[in-house]
Amino acid sequence: MLFKYLVSPYFRITQQNISVFEDHPITLECFASGEPKPQILWYKNGKRIITDSRVYFDSFGYLAINQVRIT
Repeated sequence: MLFKYLVSPYFRITQQNISVFEDHPITLECFASGEPKPQILWYKNGKRIITDSRVYFDSFGYLAINQVRIT
């Protein structure tokens, strides 16, 4: 008999405050575990971040910004 189990999502690394200069690149990480594997979505000011020529994220939990802008 095969049993399937569920594990609530949890963060494996606690986020910290960081500083970056405008127009410089930055990569942020979000590592979460659970079963099924959690989907990681990035938000800014309550709105979901969409990729473009400056912003990229992947399914592994990384968010890369080529040129940080102050908004």
